[in-house]
Amino acid sequence: MAITVREMGNQLLITMDDGTKHVAYPTMGSMWIVSGSTVVPPSDGEWLWPFNPTTEVSSEFGPRTGVGVGTFHEGIDFAGGTAVSGADIKCIHAGTVESISFNSGYGNYIVIHHGTFGAYDLKSLYAHFDTAPSFTVGQTVSLSQVLGPIGSSGDATGPHLHLETHKCTVGGSIIHNTNDDSNPRTAVNPRDFMAEYA
Repeated sequence: MAITVREMGNQLLITMDDGTKHVAYPTMGSMWIVSGSTVVPPSDGEWLWPFNPTTEVSSEFGPRTGVGVGTFHEGIDFAGGTAVSGADIKCIHAGTVESISFNSGYGNYIVIHHGTFGAYDLKSLYAHFDTAPSFTVGQTVSLSQVLGPIGSSGDATGPHLHLETHKCTVGGSIIHNTNDDSNPRTAVNPRDFMAEYA
């Protein structure tokens, strides 16, 4: 079996000889995880991580094994390296502000709608700002625009950015399911999301 491997930022795109594609991404333990999901060609190359997903991730997407065990973590947490209290959180792609809100889980958070790509409306959610981000609903944001500083409002054990990426039906809303690892939910692993669109 022949394979080709191509670097895509901090991930590797692995193409098998039958044409199937997989993404390999590093974890904090210096191991690589290979995704079984099919990858589509990049869209416009204008997507960037807010912090380094190789060295600054403190909690991965998926079922919780430590704090909050038994629940499903619908995003990635950044807390370490340059991702410290007060550090600037940057938008992963241009879009418009869909909502700015507060709840006990996320604390102060903002949702950015990045537009329709294929069959999905793509959205990102950034949580735990100490104060509400100073934007208005409908306001345009650009790639890497600062949304605000890292904080620890809501259900947080310390300052960090909780980043979620969502693939919603066109015109649809974000659907959460943090109780288990079953569907429905619109959240997808940000590593897979960025590998698909970045």
